[in-house]
Amino acid sequence: MVSKIFFLKIFIFFLILNSFSQEEIKDTITVKDTISVKDTIVIKNKKKFVSIDKARKKIPSDIEKLIYLQHLDLSNNRIIYIAENIDSLKNLQVLILSGNKITKIPEQIGNLQNLEILILSANKITELTDSIGNLKKLKVLNLRKNLLKKFPKKLEFLTSLEILNLEHNLLDSLPPDIGSLINIREMNLSNNFLSFLPDSFRHLEFLEKLDLRNNYFSFEEQKKIINWFPETKISFFLNEEELEKSKEFKSISEAYKNPRNVHKLILRNKNLFWFRDSTNQSINSPNKFPDNIGTLNNLQILDLWNNKFYQMNFKI
Repeated sequence: MVSKIFFLKIFIFFLILNSFSQEEIKDTITVKDTISVKDTIVIKNKKKFVSIDKARKKIPSDIEKLIYLQHLDLSNNRIIYIAENIDSLKNLQVLILSGNKITKIPEQIGNLQNLEILILSANKITELTDSIGNLKKLKVLNLRKNLLKKFPKKLEFLTSLEILNLEHNLLDSLPPDIGSLINIREMNLSNNFLSFLPDSFRHLEFLEKLDLRNNYFSFEEQKKIINWFPETKISFFLNEEELEKSKEFKSISEAYKNPRNVHKLILRNKNLFWFRDSTNQSINSPNKFPDNIGTLNNLQILDLWNNKFYQMNFKI
């Protein structure tokens, strides 16, 4: 009896699926309001149904039939692979693949000449294909929370790009020709390992918002960047609301284990001191305040109340 009901559901599903012509599938397909049929997720839309094979964890190859599709949202699934024939979606303007387990982007994605928004956040991407530079109409690129160690190659060719998010990656430098992103308005480079910006960065004259929080910029480098963009909203540290929620470090050793996450260092009543001997050598002691406190580049609050400082010649 159960099997008969199941096959009846399958039969009805395919009747509905076949009732739509190609002219009727121009609208958005999204994973919201999904229907489950055995081990397959069926993506539901008012005008079209498409299935994703959960067991194989990839976008199905028959997606090429959706040639009129303009907006595809496959966020928060368990997708690992993107079908190489993704470039069959010639009219695609918005592609959202955030919250999956994607590690590699196929070269064919560079053939989506009408793509304007590409969201790849919260995946496991270590590098992008060079063909990404062919997306001449791309305006928004979100690569937040991935595993990128290097700034994506050919990204500087995206001259229509207006918003770029590379937050929470592993970047330690930017390419010398990043200044070619002439139309960029917002850029988020927070939570990386950057310590400087290349000189060409100053040529981003339309930049309105720049987020550089939780990196390793020296005070001198920060001043230089601020001088480059006097009218731009630049964030080097946490704002007041985020600072209020951030973790308090209450020991020097704890703070130096993860220096870029130290925003509040509370060292009250620690019997701390700072001085050198007659040869100007630093004194070694568990209660000695460190000479290199200035390396905590993201420190915003330092509380040294009720210690034993007679002089403070260390660099902050």
